[in-house]
Amino acid sequence: MQWLKRAGGLLLVIATIVWSPWTVAGPDKDYTLDLKLRFMHYDRDFENKSKDRAQNGAGITAHYISLRWLDVVRLGLSGQISVKGIADSLQKTDVLFVENNHARSHAVFAESYLEFLPISNASIKLGRQQHKSMLLRSKTRILPSTFQGVSAYYQPEKALKLYGAVYNKWSPRASPDFEQFDTDLTENGAIDYVMLFGTQYRLGDLRVHAEYLRSDDYLSKLGIKTNYDYKLDQNKTVEFKAGLFGLYDAGQLFATGADDGVLDTTTTGVVDSYNSVAAYVGTALHYQQSEFGLYYTKVGNAWLEDNFAGDHGANPFPANTIGPDLTNKNESVWVVEYKQKWHPFGVPNLKTRIAYAYGGGAENTISRHLGHGSEQWLETDIHYQFVNMPALKTRLRYRAYRSDETGSVKGIKEDQNDLRFTVDYTYHFQ
Repeated sequence: MQWLKRAGGLLLVIATIVWSPWTVAGPDKDYTLDLKLRFMHYDRDFENKSKDRAQNGAGITAHYISLRWLDVVRLGLSGQISVKGIADSLQKTDVLFVENNHARSHAVFAESYLEFLPISNASIKLGRQQHKSMLLRSKTRILPSTFQGVSAYYQPEKALKLYGAVYNKWSPRASPDFEQFDTDLTENGAIDYVMLFGTQYRLGDLRVHAEYLRSDDYLSKLGIKTNYDYKLDQNKTVEFKAGLFGLYDAGQLFATGADDGVLDTTTTGVVDSYNSVAAYVGTALHYQQSEFGLYYTKVGNAWLEDNFAGDHGANPFPANTIGPDLTNKNESVWVVEYKQKWHPFGVPNLKTRIAYAYGGGAENTISRHLGHGSEQWLETDIHYQFVNMPALKTRLRYRAYRSDETGSVKGIKEDQNDLRFTVDYTYHFQ
């Protein structure tokens, strides 16, 4: 029956493209219709060779936003399909949907929402949609994850934005279905909802961003980030950055084993109280088209990136990268990075980033006597947008991760290399 699913997905994308311009009409706003194509090759090698895996495939997304109706309502639609390429070695849901240990193509009606625009600079979206904020975001490889629920924002002035959202289901980045939230211990639907609200404020060269998130009956998070720009001269700016974050259990679903990839356990399923505080400070020097950054992060109890099982959530720390998070108990993390835009050197639309991170002092979440260690990674990230075809972009990202562990620290992973190459093309219908 796989051919039927693929045919249905293709018809879904075609229907979005053909039908959408005539769905909702209005006198003063134009509609938006985009066709996005992405190819991705994903290759991950581990110290334990039995875990090695490689996948590649293509994602096709047709995204439509209608004209306004009565100047206050518009419709958003997005149909997505993935097309399987290769899938070698161990089969996991990395790029492609995996079912019964076999990678497959899939299709999903990823976005379908009504957007209400009651006043200027305000929006309410009801339905399936993408989300991006400090503590929750739609992650993507060849296709993005999406959420079902309601979101809203209000920007009363240019310097201030208020926003919030409540979701009860989501579709992971390589899944044909929408499902309810759960933890690594519970059945699907144990978490009734995920909600958040936040604010962004700017006062001159100071920017402040605060957000609160609650994954019902499981955990709560609070984050505050600040950035301040100090201009030295016309070509030089120093940016000061800081962040403070808190996490605590929010009910009976928080138990040992609820986040199986982070918390060390001696027993599973025992309800326990938990809290963590983490903070970072850093600075970045911007000189013409170059940026040099140095950051320090200190973690108390281990930070849980995932807000629910499978989330692979938003990591708000400077060491955010593909792979292990470097957010273990009592870990101290240094990050140094260099970013460059190359058009002053005759290569327009080329951007690169080289970064190195070292995390030391990491401990087993129960006791240091049970395990401690360190970890580090080196990453290269290259973006290129074709000059004569700006709709075509490529990205090559490579990270080498190494660790040294005595005893057991679940958040410290084995040595691994991670390579990801993407090609993106977007066609805007007129």
